[in-house]
Amino acid sequence: MNLLSQFIAASGVSKVPTPYLTWSFLSTVAACVADRVWYERAPGHRVRPNLYVLLLGPSGIGKGDAIKEVLKLVADIPQVRLYQGRATAEFIRDRLGKVRHRPDGTEIPPIPQLFLVNEELVFCVGVGPPAFEMVSVLVQIYGGNPAAIRDGTRTRGEIVMHNPCVNWLAGTNRAWLVRSMPDDAVAGGLSRRLVVVEQDYRDVRITHPQFPPEREAWMAEIEQRLLALTECHGAFTADPDALAVFDEWYQQRPLTDDVALRPWWETQDELVLKVSMIMSLCESDSLRIERRHMVKAQTMTEETKKWVSNAIEYTTARSDSTSLHYAQELIQSAGQLSDRVLAQKLAGRGVLKNEKMEIVETLLGAGEIVRMVQGPRGATWYQWVSRRRMPEGEETS
Repeated sequence: MNLLSQFIAASGVSKVPTPYLTWSFLSTVAACVADRVWYERAPGHRVRPNLYVLLLGPSGIGKGDAIKEVLKLVADIPQVRLYQGRATAEFIRDRLGKVRHRPDGTEIPPIPQLFLVNEELVFCVGVGPPAFEMVSVLVQIYGGNPAAIRDGTRTRGEIVMHNPCVNWLAGTNRAWLVRSMPDDAVAGGLSRRLVVVEQDYRDVRITHPQFPPEREAWMAEIEQRLLALTECHGAFTADPDALAVFDEWYQQRPLTDDVALRPWWETQDELVLKVSMIMSLCESDSLRIERRHMVKAQTMTEETKKWVSNAIEYTTARSDSTSLHYAQELIQSAGQLSDRVLAQKLAGRGVLKNEKMEIVETLLGAGEIVRMVQGPRGATWYQWVSRRRMPEGEETS
């Protein structure tokens, strides 16, 4: 039994959709090897198995359960470089490239690998401009870069990231995806780097999850095998049969007629190579891609195509995200803003009362603002409390 099959079996029978468990585990395997293994597709062009996986579905469906199930396996493996929780673009850059110092003054060089886990996307990356900046950083570092990636500001100085490697596993629902991502974030550079795994409610009624008697032993074995993968290093090779089936698939696959999906389609072949490496690692540390790995990777990535297409549609269908950004800027610039003034400003942009209430609830839920009651008449005010800053140069008009 390979690692993936063993993990799915050990996870038992529950309401958690199997695709969530599958892709969460593949993301975890990729995090264990980071950039220490690769497939050299052309001289100097290394394809690494890192993944950006987004579990998409309604609340209560099991996204968080799937993520928790894989984190149990790597929480105590420091080589995985796990970070779970809220993060900003600045934090990611610092984590991957900032030099720290010991008490004696000697330097601690940064480790440019990270397994970033956001159980709920909007609470971890925020909404509007902060989320867009976060996505921009993830897009920039997805494929690594043999040349140093530099980020310099007047106040923070220069951060240098040397060939960073990030694996990203996140979950969210459709509404929060729309709220946290500006209209062009997913449809832009992120879509071609993203594995979207979308599921919906099913009439599955399991009073108590059922686990096999071997679960504890299997989970311990999986953890040990994942730990062993952190020691893998080197280049993958591909068997001739694997290369033949890859070439046949690549040449014969139909061109998508979905303009928004075209960037993803153009790089699906690289995703196939990534997944085929991970499927091989689930069997052994031989670093050899065989035909069955390639075929499985083609099937799995083809299944995700409709899900990433849906995600693009969700985020581009809404036109009110600019109003959300405008409200953010108004409150942040003022520090405190009354509900009356906010309503007047938004009404000037055609935002109705119900839409204004949705915007406020989104900002409250994301932890960007708090609601206060002030004055003898109990007027409602909003105070900006997030430490996230709007990009420099952004001004409210």
